[in-house]
Amino acid sequence: MTSNGIADAEALRAALLDGELQTNRLRTKAYDQMTEPADVDIHLGTSGGSSPTA
Repeated sequence: MTSNGIADAEALRAALLDGELQTNRLRTKAYDQMTEPADVDIHLGTSGGSSPTA
């Protein structure tokens, strides 16, 4: 693997991690805004992502 390939892989991992962190922040904020019990599904992120659905 070339140094460019390694750098690209690192950048991709960092972007995916950032996306997961943002998804978790949004999910937490959505739950904090709920004032009554609800039966909802929240799907954030890209399809096929590794984050569990709520």
